[in-house]
Amino acid sequence: MTLAELKAQVKRIVQDPDYDDELTGFINTAVMETAGKILPDGRRIKLPDLDATDTITTVSVNGDDFPAAMPTDFHHSLYWVGSAAQCKRIGRIEDYENFRTFLRRYPDPALDATGAIQEVARRGKSFYYQPLAVDTLTRNYYRKPVAMVEDTDEPDGIPESLHASLLVNHAAWKIYDEIEDGIEDPKTNTNHYLGLYMSAVVNELVEGIMLDGEPVYVTDAFNGEI
Repeated sequence: MTLAELKAQVKRIVQDPDYDDELTGFINTAVMETAGKILPDGRRIKLPDLDATDTITTVSVNGDDFPAAMPTDFHHSLYWVGSAAQCKRIGRIEDYENFRTFLRRYPDPALDATGAIQEVARRGKSFYYQPLAVDTLTRNYYRKPVAMVEDTDEPDGIPESLHASLLVNHAAWKIYDEIEDGIEDPKTNTNHYLGLYMSAVVNELVEGIMLDGEPVYVTDAFNGEI
């Protein structure tokens, strides 16, 4: 569905012209939140079309170029880091986003140990590694969806068959949450469209996509499938 088609469906549900100029924002928010949604059991949705890769050159001295930055389009889940110099994956995947574990292994606050890189960790928008060495690292992660601007744009990363059930219901839920704010009675419309959205997430989107806690296989130039 195009942005124009999505907006038309939301307008038909909400029927409040005060929100007409804000519909693009609500729908883009729906895409962004769905692309990185954490399920009630703690697993995170990983949309295959948003799988991304970048490379960085590391340094051997702790200075202005350390720590490195995460990619500007990083959304969630750094899930693989490979070393060109060592021809192997670096560290334990389950520790990539656990900075406390990283510091327990390298407790010196200077973080200036030298040698072949053995561990990496993300902290917010920063990317740490130890020891320090000149190397080329390949990083796999899930990127942010590209926001829609033109009426002909289509949602990035969201399966086409779920555009309406996910994005229209999410936008209607958020809009009605504002409209019904402060009322004493239950938020009937808010709860209705929240329920439709969550049903689509749990019963439709989860099928056939990668989730945290399940293996993610990456074919690389170093070791094949890991």
